[in-house]
Amino acid sequence: MQDKEGMTADIDITVRYSIRPDAVTEIYKRYGSQENFVSRFIENDIRAAVRTVPAKYQTLELLNNRAQVELDIVDYLEQRWTAQGVTVETVSLQEIRYSDDVKKRFNDAQAARIEVEQAKARLEAAEVNAQQLIVSATAEAEANRILAASLTPSIRQQRYLDTLKELAKAGNLVITDGNYNPILQVAR
Repeated sequence: MQDKEGMTADIDITVRYSIRPDAVTEIYKRYGSQENFVSRFIENDIRAAVRTVPAKYQTLELLNNRAQVELDIVDYLEQRWTAQGVTVETVSLQEIRYSDDVKKRFNDAQAARIEVEQAKARLEAAEVNAQQLIVSATAEAEANRILAASLTPSIRQQRYLDTLKELAKAGNLVITDGNYNPILQVAR
């Protein structure tokens, strides 16, 4: 069979079917024997289904969506066989064998898909970290705003005096103009 991308593969398929009792006589008249019926009708339609249905799928789709391919083959055969008195029981794709080159490209594509998913995960993690940093910075800015709003003139005056006291304990001499601006600081 050949897929939509023109890649060729060997496919093993099992098709179980039954003949409606009311159609047996007509089938026997038309084909004369079971062997003729199988070779001229059943096998030809199965070959046609295997050539037609997979051609709708790209390589990766065909390999990854086997169940859907099987359903599509069932639909194809039912459309052709129902009027002839044949019922499709099951279709099973046993194996799809591409060349080694196609398998390698498939494996490379799978590896690339995994890399893309990993890159997306890293990007999402980075976005979460960035959002956390923004939230943290926003929270810090809000805390600073609240602190600044809570520093009343009397609290600032007290902190100023406490600072002068600490400087004096350390043996420093500080001369100010009385407006919180140190004019001269002399170390002893």
